[in-house]
Amino acid sequence: MIATPGSRDRRECRRFRVRDGAFAAIADTYGKLGPIHDISLKGVAFRYLDDERPPYAAAGRAHVQLLCREARLRLDGLPAVLVADEALSPEPSFIELKMRRVALQFGDLDADQRQQLADFICRCAMADG
Repeated sequence: MIATPGSRDRRECRRFRVRDGAFAAIADTYGKLGPIHDISLKGVAFRYLDDERPPYAAAGRAHVQLLCREARLRLDGLPAVLVADEALSPEPSFIELKMRRVALQFGDLDADQRQQLADFICRCAMADG
């Protein structure tokens, strides 16, 4: 979210764009998988193909898996809560694909999960510039 005059960004942590090959998945229900849009120590946003099935349990809780091909990293079972799930405008294509963007806030992470998440961000984030 970009802050506009009269509004403020409510995020507590800086969000990072990631390199190509970084993915997030929700494995609780139907296994939604897609490229990460951005990530922070507090949450992750990613795109996924809309197959019209909910990507999370009814209560909006999920467990997230993070994958980074280049760094050969995989984090499993990070608890998260749904913040937003919205349809994206279709991009020009020869086939019609409906895409969505989901934003999740990480739940209570233990010390090991927090360290692994920080390492994931450090190794998979793109340099500024």
